[in-house]
Amino acid sequence: MSKREKAIFSLFLQGENLKKKIISAIVLFGVVGALGSGAAFTSAYLISGDKEVNSFNATKVDIGIEEDYNKPSNPQPGDVISKKTRAVNNSSIDVYVRMRAEVSNADLLEPIVANSGWTLKSDGFYYYNKVLKPGEKTNNLFENVTIKKSCIKEEIKDLSVQVYAEAVQAGTLSADQAWATMD
Repeated sequence: MSKREKAIFSLFLQGENLKKKIISAIVLFGVVGALGSGAAFTSAYLISGDKEVNSFNATKVDIGIEEDYNKPSNPQPGDVISKKTRAVNNSSIDVYVRMRAEVSNADLLEPIVANSGWTLKSDGFYYYNKVLKPGEKTNNLFENVTIKKSCIKEEIKDLSVQVYAEAVQAGTLSADQAWATMD
């Protein structure tokens, strides 16, 4: 082979090597690109998220006070005034109830006598001894108030008896445990 033929053949071989290198590079870039795309897809698949909204409504404790009371037009010392006060459960759940009577001038009244089914505790509240179901009413806290015979008629105008009621969900707690969560 002549020098010229050897040079051409050498260039031809170099060209073949160059083609192989270019093809190898293209294949290598293709493989790397495919792996990169696969990694991106896998990453996106694994990172993909969703959310679920869990909503709930708290139960509302709702009680009211009912009272049978006719304000006397001319109260006198010694009068017994009918005042029948009770709580009603307007909630959709069972509740425990407590009530308190606040007297504006306690010196004018005989002590209030609570009916059976109520227990007076040291905090000044009368606690109803039963669970009150939805729509139920307590028995009357008391039936009447009595103005002391010894009071002066003119003092009676400043007399008022207000009744206050509270309730707490009965649930699985005892009455004492339920009230402890409120205080």
